[in-house]
Amino acid sequence: ALPAESTAGPMASQKYGTDVSESKDAETPLQLGNMASPRQKSCDLVAFWLFGLLNNFGYVVFLSAAEKIYSGAAGAVLAADIVPTLIVKATAPLYMARIPYTTRVVVIVALAAAAYITVATASAVWLKLLGVCIGSLAAGAGEITFLALTSRFHPNVVSAWSSGTGAAGVLGSLAYLALTEWIGLSNRDALFSAAPTTLITLVSYFYILDRPKNIDQPPQKVADQETVPLRIEPEGAVEQSDATKTDHIENWPIKRKLQFVKRFLFRPFMVPLFTVYLAEYMINQGVSPAIWFRNAPFSRDSHYVYYQFLYQSGVFISRSSVNILPIRNLDLPPILQFLNFIILLLHALLHFLPNVFLVFLIIFWEGLLGGATYVNAFFQIRDRI
Repeated sequence: ALPAESTAGPMASQKYGTDVSESKDAETPLQLGNMASPRQKSCDLVAFWLFGLLNNFGYVVFLSAAEKIYSGAAGAVLAADIVPTLIVKATAPLYMARIPYTTRVVVIVALAAAAYITVATASAVWLKLLGVCIGSLAAGAGEITFLALTSRFHPNVVSAWSSGTGAAGVLGSLAYLALTEWIGLSNRDALFSAAPTTLITLVSYFYILDRPKNIDQPPQKVADQETVPLRIEPEGAVEQSDATKTDHIENWPIKRKLQFVKRFLFRPFMVPLFTVYLAEYMINQGVSPAIWFRNAPFSRDSHYVYYQFLYQSGVFISRSSVNILPIRNLDLPPILQFLNFIILLLHALLHFLPNVFLVFLIIFWEGLLGGATYVNAFFQIRDRI
């Protein structure tokens, strides 16, 4: 469901031939957000921050534990942590809107808890990777669910969600570092300690979030009550006619949805996001595990954990900065990110950097670029589409 302000935005109306009908009786999600009391808005911001934090927390913990889950094959853990999420995101338009939000949240929490327990208790590597896959399914479904839910609230919940996902990077990697390196817990005990955090999502959803009464109604009923439909004509045609409520985006055929994605999302948002994350994954799971220094003040195995913590710290800072330092053009971050990849790859081959602290600086900068691309892309989509 697309909010009225979004569907009437300049990108849709000027480039794609849109026609928006107005109803004095209908309240848009944005209007509902503006009518909310300051206390309600604050609760919603806190809830979405916690949603972002807990949704990505397991993803970060599993990446930080990659070398202990499957020693010498961090890339396999990355694949298990990423591929299921991509599958969920690619297939979600076919079924996700039919599932009530409350049902989704409960299932997501159950999957996330099962992931921690499976990885912690399994002895076989394949079973540990299965647990990581379960966590990836939960994270992918959670991102789709909570980002879709932002359309029912004040626009600032988008930045709260993004900040929470960034905080997950810092707190997740710091928590794993503290539990295993500083306190001395085993990998098994550290993962068991993280499992109860999944319950915070349920507390946030049922007790902190100011949920609309119709939150679990079928999508079309909610659309009829709260949103203004977006009308898209064939490429090149601009038709001015009254949009009907049966022309809601949920009812579009797949071809029409793909046409919309191609015109408005692919080049300005999807390409930069894909490119930035491709470079990040090659750095974090392909290059950085091979970089270590004999003169570092910690063990060889600890290098990767510190890399993850610094990377996630950069992600958190940049994902929390969209209201302070917005980036309109997303073409530059992918270029700079690939430059980071090239520098670190050359060092892994030639060993020209004198100490680990220069690598720390590059990896922190890598996190800043990745986080900034993520939050600015989704904020612009929420604001302009």
